[in-house]
Amino acid sequence: MSQLDLALEAEVSAWHLSFVESGRLKPSRDMLLRLAGRLGLPLRERNGLLLSGGYAPVFADGPLDRPDMTSAMDAVRAVLRAYEPYPALAVDRRWRGPDP
Repeated sequence: MSQLDLALEAEVSAWHLSFVESGRLKPSRDMLLRLAGRLGLPLRERNGLLLSGGYAPVFADGPLDRPDMTSAMDAVRAVLRAYEPYPALAVDRRWRGPDP
C-alpha cells in the first residue's frame, strides 16, 4: 500500500502521514490505532505499535483459560464438535490447540 493510499484510507493528509513516518511529528494514540486498523494489524501487534509510540496497550492479552474467555472457548469447542466425525483442528498463533 502506498503512503498516499494509506493516508486516504486513514482519512489524514499525505503530508501528515509523511511527517509521522519520518519522525517529525508524534502521532496520537488515535492516529496509531487508525493506521493499525487500516493496515489490518492483529490486536497484539497494535499493542506493540502503541508501546513503540509511547502509549499503554489497550487490548487485553492473556491465556485462553481466563474466566472471561469461557464463552469464546465454548464456541471453539462447539465448532469442532460440529465437524464430527470428520477431523478438525483449532490452533492459536503458537500452534497450540484448546484442551479437549
